[in-house]
Amino acid sequence: IVSCPSLANVNFSIAAQTGSNLLDTISYACIPGYELTSGSLTRQCMDDKTWNGSVPICEIVTCPGLADVKFANITNETGSNYQDTITYACITGYELTSGSLALRCMDDKTWDRNLPVCEIVTCPVLADMKFSITTNETGTNYQDTITYTCNTGYELTSGCLTRQCMDDKTWNGSAPICEIVACPCPADVDFAKITCQTGSNYQDTISYACITGYKLTSGSLTRQCMVDKTWNGSPPVCDHRYGYGRRNHRHRRGRRGRPSHRWWG
Repeated sequence: IVSCPSLANVNFSIAAQTGSNLLDTISYACIPGYELTSGSLTRQCMDDKTWNGSVPICEIVTCPGLADVKFANITNETGSNYQDTITYACITGYELTSGSLALRCMDDKTWDRNLPVCEIVTCPVLADMKFSITTNETGTNYQDTITYTCNTGYELTSGCLTRQCMDDKTWNGSAPICEIVACPCPADVDFAKITCQTGSNYQDTISYACITGYKLTSGSLTRQCMVDKTWNGSPPVCDHRYGYGRRNHRHRRGRRGRPSHRWWG
């Protein structure tokens, strides 16, 4: 009976054989992740004591090259063959919105997941700030900024007038706090009394009146708190009227060395 010689093992394949006599066959299958690139997966023993076909060659599967991913960097890549992996990371200020940051080459020559999609980080919309206006705003995405200005008569007491959207989706700094400007308490005015004072904040007023026997010689009887924390005008100066109450006035000067009329309202 005709018999064919034994065949050598074929790398990266498994074989099933019915025998080595005439018309017996041997069948091969490439192992997972490998494919036939040349030769025959089935061979038969012929009457001339040879196996028909040629030795099968199984080579590792290769996946296609991947397109560049916008706003991402490759952090690790082992190759593009079966079970090789590629790993991405979104650049600073961007985040993964779909796809996967890690892909693996499969035995069917495809990558197991979709390419990553990295999109810019967005910060939440900020609430309106009391007593301030927004003077500049570039947006709410990464590195965008928002700038505030306190209203006239108000000043920043805490927080930040300019804030920037960060890569963790938060605004840096803290919300600005604008509070009304306050003027210092005005000094006492000799020979005058306060007739009305609305306070010591911006646009508040203080009004004086010279006491009986005295008249305004300089300064202002009404002063207003200004944006620069000063009172407008100048302090009133009340001087005695010539001849009015002069005797009484002279008597007080003789006792204390100066007029002593001082009313506080």
